[in-house]
Amino acid sequence: MQELLIKTIRPFSESECPVQQEASPLLADVLKQRHERAIDVLDAIKHFQQKKQLAIDSIHGFPGTFPGIRRQKINEIDTLNRCINRMYERYNKLNK
Repeated sequence: MQELLIKTIRPFSESECPVQQEASPLLADVLKQRHERAIDVLDAIKHFQQKKQLAIDSIHGFPGTFPGIRRQKINEIDTLNRCINRMYERYNKLNK
């Protein structure tokens, strides 16, 4: 019985498994740099969101009672929203 099993078992051959192309170290470095830039963009988005939240909190506080300061803060929030949108576009472009 054991001899029969030994005859039916085929040894592994490299031709059974297709050879996959290995990533070059240069490609790995490029991918690493791309991901680092994407992380930097995400950090910038977080920073702009924090600045936006501070401006919103400022409007809700004492400075929001002054029309001139309120207009400045609303303008600042609008600018920060545009910055956030641009950073999301840049992030999406990096991840294509």
